[in-house]
Amino acid sequence: MSVSLSLALLCTALLYTAIFESTHDHRIELPATLKYIFAYLALALISLLWTTTESTFVAFGYWAAMSADVLTIVLLVARQDAERQVVQVMRGFVFASAIVAAVAWCAPTMNDLRLGNEDFLHPNAIGFEFAIATLCTLYLAREGTIWKILGAAVGISLVRSLSKASIIGFAVAAGFYLLREPGLRRRTKIILVLGAVLGLVAFLGLIDVYVEQYTQDSQLETVTGRTFIWAESLDIALEKPWIGHGFYAYRWIVPPFGVFEAWQAHNDALQQFFSYGLAGLFISGALYYSFLRQLRRDSRGSLRTLAASLLLFCLVRGLVDTDIFGLSFPLWLMAALTLALQESRASYSFSSNNQRYPSGEYLISELGRTGSGLPIRDMSLFNNHSGNQGTSGED
Repeated sequence: MSVSLSLALLCTALLYTAIFESTHDHRIELPATLKYIFAYLALALISLLWTTTESTFVAFGYWAAMSADVLTIVLLVARQDAERQVVQVMRGFVFASAIVAAVAWCAPTMNDLRLGNEDFLHPNAIGFEFAIATLCTLYLAREGTIWKILGAAVGISLVRSLSKASIIGFAVAAGFYLLREPGLRRRTKIILVLGAVLGLVAFLGLIDVYVEQYTQDSQLETVTGRTFIWAESLDIALEKPWIGHGFYAYRWIVPPFGVFEAWQAHNDALQQFFSYGLAGLFISGALYYSFLRQLRRDSRGSLRTLAASLLLFCLVRGLVDTDIFGLSFPLWLMAALTLALQESRASYSFSSNNQRYPSGEYLISELGRTGSGLPIRDMSLFNNHSGNQGTSGED
């Protein structure tokens, strides 16, 4: 179902681009982060040649869905006003997360009292989605009350999922956002913190029961139990240290731990090493480093603060959990933020230079540097300020 939906969205984006954007020239310079994303997808595709999986065709379907999500975002965002397009994507993601939360609340709880379903709405999976959606609502809150309401609803659902890695990662990332975002008033920050505390207090009894059950059971899903998963995963990964075991191979190679079947290594770096070896570690490390460098170069705007918070959340969560197919940081989300940040930086650079050269010399120099070939017959057009127009007395 998810594969079909991803491919359908890609076809829709292709159709939209062909119809509405065919007359426009939106040539852009791909940022380094986006190039590394494509390199990661290429490595995952090539690894299907040696992957150890039950069905290579099914694995290819999952790879196609992951790639389709990235391409859909690139088609929709890589044009004028990329930041506005990213905001629209975030709005849709928040609405979709709210719908998933409503479905999860209507479904019976699991045996360990967590919100969700073992097969279709796993608490760790929906907790991850809810955390990202709630972080996005911190950015969207200035646009209206509806986003504050949805943020509170999805945030409560995150706590109710009892997904420990997502809750801890969200707390760290949200704290970072509140500290570093200058656009939020102190009063708003205090209200958000008090709301989070009240939400935790409301579920304190449930959390106490869950923690008691969690500590008494000898589950491999605990932090102590995951050390056995990490050790077993590392031993098997070292059998193919250069290129790994391939895309979507973990589930079919690592034996079950009693009644528990691990689908991934529960650590982002270890999962990349298991799947793609040292080649995967290099590309994924370069991808994260490139995204971090982009954030460090762009020191302006709330979108940069949100992107840094999302990166922090995914890194913290990636210590004990990750994605079955890709990185802990969703590739489609990183691609969207990368393109928006690139456009924001380019706009700021152009605006700064126009302020330094208000008479148009910067535009002239840029036209000459890029070799655009545009004819400039009357240089006085660039030397006259708007305040000097109409002073010659001629019609």
